[in-house]
Amino acid sequence: MISNKRPRETSADPYVAKITEWVERSSGKVRADVCHRKLLEMGYTASERTTRRVVVHIKATYHHQHHRIYKPWIAEPGMWIQYDFGDGPKIGDDATTLFCAWLP
Repeated sequence: MISNKRPRETSADPYVAKITEWVERSSGKVRADVCHRKLLEMGYTASERTTRRVVVHIKATYHHQHHRIYKPWIAEPGMWIQYDFGDGPKIGDDATTLFCAWLP
């Protein structure tokens, strides 16, 4: 079955550019209720639910475009010490700890 669904127009469409600006300016941290309050002052007539849906979509797009790429840490030889420790053998009734350090 082929679907020809197109996104429906909403009453928030004229304000999407402004919401996008707020999301980008706040680095994706602006809340939907804050956006809704500001939009009401601009003459916005849609419900808060519509605003939440639009903000969630715009923030998801923003986070997808600005996600952090994992880059492994590569130590320079002789610059950083690495170490490890753990439980060692018991000597008599005393517990010992093994400690190992090395320069990469």
